[in-house]
Parts: sequence; C-alpha cells; structure tokens
Amino acid sequence: MQLKLLTSILPIFINGPPDCSIEDSYVHHYLSLLLSSVFSSDPLLNMKWTNGQLERGNPKTCKPDFLVYNLPGSVKCVVLIAEFKRPDQNSYVESDLIKLGKQMKFTMSKLVSDGIVKLKVYGVHCEGSNLYTYVMDLASPKVYRMINVAKVKLFGNLEQISLLPRILTHLMCLKNFALETAITSNCAFLKRPAPCPPLYWLF
Repeated sequence: MQLKLLTSILPIFINGPPDCSIEDSYVHHYLSLLLSSVFSSDPLLNMKWTNGQLERGNPKTCKPDFLVYNLPGSVKCVVLIAEFKRPDQNSYVESDLIKLGKQMKFTMSKLVSDGIVKLKVYGVHCEGSNLYTYVMDLASPKVYRMINVAKVKLFGNLEQISLLPRILTHLMCLKNFALETAITSNCAFLKRPAPCPPLYWLF
C-alpha cells in the first residue's frame, strides 16, 4: 500500500505541490489519496465524498465532507465521518468540530434505532497539517461520549514524506475499528434484536 501511495504522491511533490489554500485542491491531492488507499482495501466498506446528506430526504441532517459506510441489505450504515478545513478558513456559523460531533451523534442514534448493539462511530477532523481522530459511544442515557483518541501530523512537502508510515499505520487502525462496527451492523440486520443501548437513551 505504501508503494502504491508513494507512486501517486511523489509526482505531485516533484512537480510542485498545488495551492493548498484551496480546500478542494488540498483534499483532492492529499487527503483523498490517503483515505481512498486505506478504506477502499476492504469490500465491506464504501466511501462517499463531497457534502452528501447523511440521510437522503432529510433536510435537517448535516452534510459531511467524507463518509465510510457499509450496506447490510439495502440500508446505509455510516461508520466513519470526516470534516476537512484549511488553517486559513473560518466558519462563521459553527466550527467543523461541532459539525462533526453533530454528524456522529445523528449517526449513532440511527444505528441504535436500526438495532445495532455495542456500537461505536468514528470521526476524522483535519485542520491544516493536523489530523485528529475521534470515537463516539453512548456512555449512559442521553449521554453521547465523544473522545479524541489521536492527533497525527500530515506531510505537506517532500521533506516530510517520512511521516507517511505513521499516518498509514494510524489510518489502518482506524479502518479496522470502523470495520468492527460494519461487521456488527451486518450481524444486526441478519437478526434484529431490541436496540441496545435502548431507544430512550437517545436525545
């Protein structure tokens, strides 16, 4: 995987990096290569980019930059959500981290409503050259616990390419955790138990 990723990334650095102050350029040339290389490696996981609604037809749901989900039957079960922002971009409504928390909460509630037990939802927040990862679970009734589990520095030029192994190792661990929720959702749709945590825990 590292060799394939290097083959894609090195020409970008050799020819001169794109203008990373532009979010679309930054995501396309850097983050999409990293995330696609990792999360496309398992047939249970699917990816979706660019501000799609978490639930089609529901205008109140947030619009994340990137989703990882699986499809047990015909139902989309989101297991990981990501938000990206360049350091010179500001949000005058709410921060991307708050948006990410709301998206993870909505996803958690939907998974519980679908009867998926012992679940966790994962989040990625990239701001500037730092990538933060989060996990959310239901600690008790109406308490959605969101924990920052790691911070990884991303590379921005050829001199920083030595950061790649650590980044990939971290993303592979994140993928494996997300895969556990995907497998759990598959099992839940084969046999639908009563929601655990119970529905009255949701807020």
